[in-house]
Amino acid sequence: MSFKKFIYIARNERHVIMKKGDFKYIFKIIKPFIAKEIIGFLVIIISTVLSLAKPFVIKLIIDNSIAQKNVHNLIIFNLIFFTIFILVTLLGIIQNYIFTFIGQKLLYNLRMKLYETVINQRITFFNEKQTGEIMSRILNELPNVVNLFSATFINIITQVVTLIVTFSIMYILNKQITLISMIVTPFIFILFRYYNPIFRKINMDFMHIYAKINNVLQENISNIKLLKYTKTYKYSKRRFSVVMHQYIDKTYENLYIQSISNSILSFLFFIPSMVLLLYGGMLVIQGKLTIGSIVALSSYLNQLFQPIQSLANINIDLQKSLAAFRRYREIADINTEIDDISRMEKRNVNEIKIKNITFGYNEKNDIISNLSCEFHKGQVIRITGANGRGKTTLIDIICGLLKPKDGMVLYDDLNIDNIKNTSMKKLIGIIPQDTYLFNDTIKNNIKLGRDIDDNEIISLANKLGFNDIIDGEKVNLNLMLANNGENLSGGQRRKITILRGLIHDPQIIILDEAMTFLDEESKRNLCKYIEEVRANKIIILISHEDVPYIDVDFELEIENELLKYI
Repeated sequence: MSFKKFIYIARNERHVIMKKGDFKYIFKIIKPFIAKEIIGFLVIIISTVLSLAKPFVIKLIIDNSIAQKNVHNLIIFNLIFFTIFILVTLLGIIQNYIFTFIGQKLLYNLRMKLYETVINQRITFFNEKQTGEIMSRILNELPNVVNLFSATFINIITQVVTLIVTFSIMYILNKQITLISMIVTPFIFILFRYYNPIFRKINMDFMHIYAKINNVLQENISNIKLLKYTKTYKYSKRRFSVVMHQYIDKTYENLYIQSISNSILSFLFFIPSMVLLLYGGMLVIQGKLTIGSIVALSSYLNQLFQPIQSLANINIDLQKSLAAFRRYREIADINTEIDDISRMEKRNVNEIKIKNITFGYNEKNDIISNLSCEFHKGQVIRITGANGRGKTTLIDIICGLLKPKDGMVLYDDLNIDNIKNTSMKKLIGIIPQDTYLFNDTIKNNIKLGRDIDDNEIISLANKLGFNDIIDGEKVNLNLMLANNGENLSGGQRRKITILRGLIHDPQIIILDEAMTFLDEESKRNLCKYIEEVRANKIIILISHEDVPYIDVDFELEIENELLKYI
């Protein structure tokens, strides 16, 4: 980094570290741990004061024991020195336990808060955010936020107490040397003033780069089959290499700035040491200062500027924590638009009304424009249209995943936005176009945490003729899946998705290209099941091809926004 760039960043990045409302926000986060925090800080203060008593005890050993050849005093002061050591060690263990407990609990709470905020966003949020970036914020950046409330605060309290107590003891021992030593302090604060914005910007840049690395890795590994099909290893390697070089360049920049900062600080800390040796040595020669006092002053001088040096390093950690805190709030403060407390239960649906729906993923182009239609219980509706015309988008609106620009979706005259999420889960069973499977057993992929007995799964699978995924030697309900079910065939993965969508006997069944990957017999069995249950269901089919085994009541052609009754 050039000197001009250094000055530019220092001038232009000097924004407020803590914004309005941040302290209130932080207090809300740490409120459950206030009592433990207070106990921990008291332990820190006591431990720090005891540690700072050591040089003074050494002074007493030199001046009042060794110099006077007093064995009794020598034994007493050494016992005091040993007692201080034991107490500081025990207090250190207590301190570590308290703040480790607080740190881990905070990390859990913040991760769960961010995770809940993310998963409760509408689907458009995930269209705008990269998966790797979201993962990076939850996994990599939150420990830095926790450090703001635990490790960083501990260090700040420790070093501030050390600074105050050390200065007080030094002032008592010799105020002239103490005051002369403090001449460099204003220069240290000036240095901090210019370096703070630079470290803050570097840490923000690091977080963006970490998110990029996560995202590229996630994409490359998720698309490994495509890379192997196309043999485009160099392409994936080049993408990863680019972001890794960005990381290396930023590391060099950070090292360069830290080296300059530490070198200047080391020089500023050297000046008081030289003053002590010169001026203090003259006082000893003149008999105005004891050898024990100059030894104690030398030790305290190191401890006086060690907190300042530590605060310089803490400053780097603090900037990293504050940068992570800013990025945490960027997502945590987003309205989830899902507030089940104020919503209503809905147990039955007789009709779905789509009234004047307009939707587009951007302001200029609408995929669906002023669409109105009604679906009634007992009907099978087929939605048709060319690719990209909004068939799946309409389904996402009906399910509440997307919010239309204009218009509304009504379940029996109740706006979908006013229905509890738990009710929506029970009312709708969807077999999406894409297959989504977790790294878990087949039965857990079907249940998804719902209270469903294994026998219910077996019974439904038998009705649908899906026996090959429930009672085979190699494939059964307890088989662990990996990488979105890559250890199964495409047809078996589709059958798991179908069972998942139908197992809770939903009143609204949505099949988005559900027949894909199924053999002819499995298609017939699924269609037979649909015909058997259709009287009490609203069934929506999305299919480019005719479904020969199901009697469709009417078709909705999205392209021309036409309702065509069969």
